[in-house]
Amino acid sequence: MDKKIVKDIVRPLQKKQHLYAVASRPADETSAEILQDIQRKVNESSNLNSKFDALMFKVEKIEEEQSKVSKTVGLIHNALYDPDNGLFSRIAAVKSTHSEEKADIEKQLIEINAWKNQSEKDENRSSAEGKEIHKKVESHQNTIESLERWKGNVNSLGKWTLAAIAGGTITIIFRAVYELFIVQ
Repeated sequence: MDKKIVKDIVRPLQKKQHLYAVASRPADETSAEILQDIQRKVNESSNLNSKFDALMFKVEKIEEEQSKVSKTVGLIHNALYDPDNGLFSRIAAVKSTHSEEKADIEKQLIEINAWKNQSEKDENRSSAEGKEIHKKVESHQNTIESLERWKGNVNSLGKWTLAAIAGGTITIIFRAVYELFIVQ
């Protein structure tokens, strides 16, 4: 409010004459006169009325904006805290879904690790069995080679034995023929 307007309203109340006059009257009349005087001065003051209208317009604008802000805050509140579609309920739903998925993944990871460990054990056993089989194969191969050498030796021995028997038989036959035909 403007200081001049305030002084115009308050000045009559501060004057001594006015105070003495007011003091001599009954309390109800004095209060009523003071209020009528203040009302008359407020109504007559053009400066105060135009500023009062501007102030009322601004207050109405503030009320409208406050209403809009209140509605917006209500919408934000609903968007955040609505139990069905609010941000916090969706976050909680996603968190529980992720917790379940995490538990499933951890379970699968445990199963995969168990399978991996079993595979490594099987591979180690297979490797040991493979080495053992390889040794057996080498042993059998050596045995076969040794049998083939023995067979070759037996064949050679058999050939030489046959050759010796055939030579001895031929010698006996020629000697018998010689003694039969020539010595007689």
